[in-house]
Amino acid sequence: MVPPESGVAWYVVPSLTHYEDLKASLNKRGVREKALLQTFNREDERIKSAIRKMTVPRRPLRLIGNEEASTKCLKKDIITMDNSLGYAGLGGITNMAKVLKQDLPTVKELSSAMMAIQESVDAKYIKKPMCSVYNPSDLTFTYNERVQVWKKMTEEATTLSDLHMLLSVFDNCIKWERSLENITCKSCKKKGDERKLLICDVCDTGYHCGCLRPPLKKVPQDEWLCPDCAPAVEILKSDAESDQEGGEQISENEQEEDEDNDDYCCVCESGGELILCDKCPSAFHLHCHDPPLKRVPRGDWACYKCMEHDGTEESEESDEEESEDEVDNCSVCDKGGSLIVCHECEQTFHMKCHTPPLKSVPGKRWKCFRCKPIEEKKSKKRSNSSVNGGKAG
Repeated sequence: MVPPESGVAWYVVPSLTHYEDLKASLNKRGVREKALLQTFNREDERIKSAIRKMTVPRRPLRLIGNEEASTKCLKKDIITMDNSLGYAGLGGITNMAKVLKQDLPTVKELSSAMMAIQESVDAKYIKKPMCSVYNPSDLTFTYNERVQVWKKMTEEATTLSDLHMLLSVFDNCIKWERSLENITCKSCKKKGDERKLLICDVCDTGYHCGCLRPPLKKVPQDEWLCPDCAPAVEILKSDAESDQEGGEQISENEQEEDEDNDDYCCVCESGGELILCDKCPSAFHLHCHDPPLKRVPRGDWACYKCMEHDGTEESEESDEEESEDEVDNCSVCDKGGSLIVCHECEQTFHMKCHTPPLKSVPGKRWKCFRCKPIEEKKSKKRSNSSVNGGKAG
C-alpha cells in the first residue's frame, strides 16, 4: 500500500478494500502491529462508516509529513519557545530568528539552537524529570545529571523526530507558572506596572518599588534580594568569611607552633606525642620530663628548665591545682577533704555532713541517706510480692 520509495508519513486509506488489505498485512505477533490490529477490530464499524462517507480527491496522494515541512515546523517551535521564555522572564537568547536565518537549517544547527536555549534557562526554573538541585548553603540551584543526558542526546541526534521529542521534553520541564505574567506584588497583591515590579533573585518574590520600606525610586541594575532573603544571604556570607578567616588563623597558629617548638623530645631525641613548653622551644614526652608527668598539662605550661631558670615553683602549684580539681567535693558543704562515696549514686560526703553523722568509715557497698530509703522500699515490694505469690500457690 505504501510506495517503497516513501518514508514514514501519514497516508489516506481511500476505500474499504485498502482498509481490509491494511488489516491483513499487519503482523499479529508484532507488539505495535498487534495493538493496531486490536484497535481496528474494536473500532471496525466506525472506521468503515467513515471510509464510506469520505470523498477521495482525484489528485494523486501527497506525502504530508515530508522533511521540508518537519524542518520548518521544528524551526518555528524553537523560535516560539525562545520568545516565550524571554517574555516570561525565564531565559531565552536574543534574536533566535537571526541564529536560524536559513530557511531550512540542518539538524546540527537546530540541535545547537536547542542547547543554547537550555543553557539560557536558570536552574531554578526547571522541574522534574530534569529538576534542579537546591543548595541551602548558598541558596542556589544547580542542574542534576539528567540535564547532561538531555544535552548529550540533543547533540548526538541525527533525525528531526528525535529533536522534536527532546524539545517537547525540555518544554515540559520548564516552570512556566513562574512567568512574570503570574507574579504579583507580595505587599499590595497586585500586578500594576510591570516596569516597577522587582523580582527577588533567590525566591522570585515580587515587590513594587513603592511598596518596599524604604521605597526605591528605580529598579536596581544589579542583583536584588527581597526583605526575606537579604538577611539570610548576609548571614551565609558572614559565616563563610568567618570560617575562611578562622581556617587561615588556625593554619597560621599551627605554623607558628611548628616553627617555635622542636619536633622531637629534647631528652631522648625521638618523635611521637610531645608536650610543648610555652616559654622555650623544648618538647618532651610525658615520661621524659623531670619529674615525669601523668597527663598533658592544661593552659600555659613551662618545662623544668624554664622553672629552674625563673626560680619559681609554678609546676608544683599546677600539680596541686590539678590534684585538687580531680578530687570531688562534699555534696552537702561543697568542700574537699576526706570523703566517703555512696555505692548507689556515687555522691561524696564528709562523715560529719552525712545525715545522721557517721562515726566510722562504712563498708564498700554503703548507701547514703538518700539512696537507703529507696532500697528499703524496693526490698519491701519484693518481699510483699513473694508473700502474695506464696499465698496464691
